[in-house]
Amino acid sequence: PYPGPRAAGADVFRSSYSLGASMQMSNQLAPSLREACRRWASRPAITFHGGTITYDELWGRVERLAFALQDLGVGPGDRVICQLPNCPEHVIAIAATWAVGAIHVGTDNDLTGPELARLVGQVAASALVFQARPGSSDPLSPLRAVAESAPGIALIFLGTPGLDHGDALDTGALALQRFEDLIQADLASKG
Repeated sequence: PYPGPRAAGADVFRSSYSLGASMQMSNQLAPSLREACRRWASRPAITFHGGTITYDELWGRVERLAFALQDLGVGPGDRVICQLPNCPEHVIAIAATWAVGAIHVGTDNDLTGPELARLVGQVAASALVFQARPGSSDPLSPLRAVAESAPGIALIFLGTPGLDHGDALDTGALALQRFEDLIQADLASKG
């Protein structure tokens, strides 16, 4: 489970990026999304596989993941690699990355462990948001390759069918954060 915010980081994010604060940053995509989420809070923002997320729900998830990224050490100018399929979580990860002033790096969803590890090194990524390929016999193999080549990287794993429970995975020595846990965190404790 997500351990909670760092005291100093949470205050900086809350004062600069919460729904009620004005954002002063050169990247105008996150503030534009925040404003759209405020303006159309109850309207559908994303419809995917028969489910709908409202703009208010979307921003709540973006904000919680942004806090988590900060708590994991991601800040302005850092790179966050997202190896995710087209899904709402990818939109959330991109927007959260922008909200903390970091740079989103998209990838091919079929990169092998060594290819992903090489990309992490090439872009000096601070975090990796990852979803295993469906049907993979060893879904964590790419993350092990990344952890070996970049020991300090924050690894965030998006559950997949059959792999939704962290306790069902043998993570070994990998320090993984579950995406689903990060976007469910309680914002009240963050200031």
